[in-house]
Amino acid sequence: ERIALHTGTAKFDLSVTLAERGAALAGTLEYSTELFDAATVERIARHFRQLLRAIVEHPSQSIDRLALMEPAEIELIVHGWNDTARDYPRHDNLHRLFEAQVLRSPEAPALVFDEQVLGYAELNRRANRIAHHLRSLGVGPDVLVGVCMQRSPAMVVALLAILKAGGAYVPLDPQYPAERLAFMLEDTAAPVVLTEQALRQRLPDSPVHRTTLCLDADRHLFELAPDNDPVPIASPEHLAYVIYTSGSTGTPKGVAVPQRAVCNHAHWFTQQLGLVPGDRLLHKTSIGFDASVCELFAPLTTGATLVLAPADAGGDAPLIARLVRDLGVTVMQSVPSELAVLLDEPAFARCSSLRYLVCGGEALDPALARRCLQRLPGTALANCYGPTEACVDSTCFEVTDAGVGDRDTLPIGTPIANARCHVLDASLEPVPVGVIGEVHVG
Repeated sequence: ERIALHTGTAKFDLSVTLAERGAALAGTLEYSTELFDAATVERIARHFRQLLRAIVEHPSQSIDRLALMEPAEIELIVHGWNDTARDYPRHDNLHRLFEAQVLRSPEAPALVFDEQVLGYAELNRRANRIAHHLRSLGVGPDVLVGVCMQRSPAMVVALLAILKAGGAYVPLDPQYPAERLAFMLEDTAAPVVLTEQALRQRLPDSPVHRTTLCLDADRHLFELAPDNDPVPIASPEHLAYVIYTSGSTGTPKGVAVPQRAVCNHAHWFTQQLGLVPGDRLLHKTSIGFDASVCELFAPLTTGATLVLAPADAGGDAPLIARLVRDLGVTVMQSVPSELAVLLDEPAFARCSSLRYLVCGGEALDPALARRCLQRLPGTALANCYGPTEACVDSTCFEVTDAGVGDRDTLPIGTPIANARCHVLDASLEPVPVGVIGEVHVG
């Protein structure tokens, strides 16, 4: 009689014993319970059985092209988990959503900067005057307009004006080295640049004709322009902006994002965070980074208030904490490294108005997430991920005490509305749950 002896330990991380029994293969999988759980090993066995079946059915096929998963599992991973189709204003443009909000709440505060408050109607009128002037300069669909300005109400006006004219903006951060600014201007061949007198000398000369407007010194050019909404000429397929990658792996690349993508993200962002007219969203991200897009436009398309941090606020944790506390900010974004410093600020811990905090740009450490939930018990926390090419965010994970648990790493979540995410192998085939691959976003 054959007796199976169980020692209670596994000699190896994972061992497989197989033997032929008649027309079948039979055997066991023994595994270390410190590394694997039963569900994982059951998946391994199921996928191995599927692989053997595929080998028999397709004996001439290269093994790396054979499916590990059964059709039902493929359907779930490829389609079920990417069932993200949601309605959004697909026939509108970003500035049209803003204009619709202007009609709904013309006198509501659209923008707060220092002691200055701009209502929706006034912000719209200022943008319209510049937009009409830009149209006279030939700005229209897919025409790129550079913006080299410090964070201020005039900068927001400039961005709206470009979109209203039908063009697309190219952020030119004044802090960038002169060589990078020169490269971006040459690469985009932007025929128009909006700036301010104090930054005019930061812009390099161009061998080709380019119109440079200083919105402060050249105010007379558009003060008498019409202040009504320009007739829209750009479609949702035309560009909204071109933002350059960091270039850390080579030459910086301009990522061209269409209006429909921005409208989809803005709609998802407002739904995810539940933005309402009473909200105040802090804008402190350089417009050279795509995270600024939702900071700027999500509040302006929902009737909320855009709170501008001073131009020199970057990295100043005490200042940001005071802004959030004193101005009643309800929603803000932060990279984890900044959040770690903010949580040490006494003023930030007393920010009772803050109801939603969005993290992204870096990996969010579980220990930091737990600390944030403890210090700000009334604040919801989200961990978002997405490349610039996919328009800000591609996935989102709602962080809770239960969700963090004792994890060593935090998930980046599930695809946002109308996004798809796949984990694929080197042959671009979907991998099963628990198998390492590369993220592909659509």
